Amino acid sequence: MENSVDKIAFKAEKLNYETFTAELFKLVVSIEDEHTKIERTYIKILPIKFEIYKEGIFTIGIDSNALRLLPAKLIAINNHPIEEIIRRSRTVIQNENNSYFEVYLLHFLNNPSFLKGINVIENVDSASFT
Repeated sequence: MENSVDKIAFKAEKLNYETFTAELFKLVVSIEDEHTKIERTYIKILPIKFEIYKEGIFTIGIDSNALRLLPAKLIAINNHPIEEIIRRSRTVIQNENNSYFEVYLLHFLNNPSFLKGINVIENVDSASFT
């Protein structure tokens, strides 16, 4: 554990706020305890909401200007396939309990800071959902 903290400290100056936060999330996941977590206050979310079904992840809420996209299956974010995003998310969200993981994944899929932290988007002002 101490070695992991040292690695984060060593590269901290090279990380932006979002990727630094993702590194802290990875550290918490390595503890393997769902009761240990970092609670960040996010001030921005993107105007889209998702739900997980056996067929995949679908939009269930969206900005009124894009209602034609309800319901739609999420395929990618910024050309990153959803499978890749789920894989990256497993490194920063506790995932021993799949229900726990899915709740937090849905909480973060519309979060630009989280998406930037796992290198899915480049800036927190926009994302392209396919």
